[in-house]
Amino acid sequence: MAPKAVGTLKRPAASAPIGRPSAKSQAAANAASKATATGKAKSGRSNSKGRPSVNAPKSKRSPSLAKAKSKTTKAKGKAKEKGKRKLAAAVIMEEEMASKKSKTTEAPVFLSFPGAGGSRSRHAVLEQFGTLTPVSFHRVPNLTSIKRETPFLEAIVAAAKQAADKFGDKHPIYLVGHSFGSRAIAHTLLRKDVCCELPRSFAGAIFFGYPLVHPKQARQDVLKALDPGIPLLFLSGCRDKFMGDFSLLKKSLGFPSAAPGEIAVATDAPRRLLMALEGCGHGLECSQAREERTNELVKQAVKAFLLA
Repeated sequence: MAPKAVGTLKRPAASAPIGRPSAKSQAAANAASKATATGKAKSGRSNSKGRPSVNAPKSKRSPSLAKAKSKTTKAKGKAKEKGKRKLAAAVIMEEEMASKKSKTTEAPVFLSFPGAGGSRSRHAVLEQFGTLTPVSFHRVPNLTSIKRETPFLEAIVAAAKQAADKFGDKHPIYLVGHSFGSRAIAHTLLRKDVCCELPRSFAGAIFFGYPLVHPKQARQDVLKALDPGIPLLFLSGCRDKFMGDFSLLKKSLGFPSAAPGEIAVATDAPRRLLMALEGCGHGLECSQAREERTNELVKQAVKAFLLA
């Protein structure tokens, strides 16, 4: 039986031989080629203001613009790299301090260093958080040279070592100073040859009435050079002439603006805290009406610092 037809077969239309296009298709191809060439020529021309077109080849763009762009890119790269190094250093120090803190689980020990006149401000408040141990200097206060400051710094390190031997490694040790005592601690933390001698249980420093403002000395340079990973707490009165309006401290350590009685945290160092106390002088002395409130604020700041 013959197969059933599915449809009617049609003869294909005649087409041009392979390799020889028809006259009609050849004309269309020529027109397309001409249009493409015209478009490429236009894309490489400058705009009405004489600047190279966005689509122009890179070789035809302005050399001055390319050079400026290159300089900007390099500057941004250097700034970014510097920021990364600074952040990495802070992270490393913070990790080291966290490692030490994890090994120190008992009540803290506060070593109290006085000002030039023997005052210790409100250090007594710290007894509510741990053991307060007063330490005295036996020389005329002077930090104006390496030779003159070294005996004070060595005394601070010796006291810290003695406390570590007495209380053990599980008790974190905080260096606490008032006025000159605060500066002596800061100089200790700055001197790597001295700071490296501090015991592993060292956990940070608390500065009461830090005497930052001075007519001849750039005391802020010491604070700016301290490792950002070292925990610091600043407690100063709004009437303290040695702190002024706090602008120098804020600028030096990156503290944001905060109302008196509020805790300010440094931008690049989360374990650096500052509290300004309304109505208080250099030794955090205040009127009787403010006494209770001032003590409460100091306690709040210390508690926040110890938990930071």
